Amino acid sequence: NFTSATLQGTNPTLAFPADTMGAVGPTQFITAVNGRIVSFNKTTGVADGALNASTNTFFNSVRNASGTSDPRIRYDRLTSRWFVIIINVSTPNRVLLAVSNVSTITSSANFTFFFFQIDTLPPSISATCLFDYPTLGIDANALYIGGNNFCGSPSQTFNSCDGFVVRKSSILGAGPIVVT
Repeated sequence: NFTSATLQGTNPTLAFPADTMGAVGPTQFITAVNGRIVSFNKTTGVADGALNASTNTFFNSVRNASGTSDPRIRYDRLTSRWFVIIINVSTPNRVLLAVSNVSTITSSANFTFFFFQIDTLPPSISATCLFDYPTLGIDANALYIGGNNFCGSPSQTFNSCDGFVVRKSSILGAGPIVVT
């Protein structure tokens, strides 16, 4: 039992609500919450120093200067890799993806970053939409990401749901990412 992140104290998220998410790998527990990603020693619960960054900093290379929200993290035993998704909050927005190249993380350099923009994939969706509340499932062949679309301008209201399938083999190397 340990505290992984708080609003302003330990490993500050500076985000409310935190939208708490975490996953367990062979040697680590990694917390991914709104505003913070932190790794811990699985046995002791002590922060191991490998990851402790804001989600904006962690995903900086793909977030398009927009804030991040709603992370999901999974450790995949089939590939011995970590998968982290999050959205940016511009409209239309991006789904951001980080894939590790090792099972024990030593730094953010262990990750390759990808993204796809929701209005560029068929079926077409309005550029006034925000894909929100993403979910993440993984099997031997793909990542499955579902969520809700909130559309309209100037205010956004619930419009529809979308599901995306990311070919796993396309992101286990340098890409390019393949999404349907």
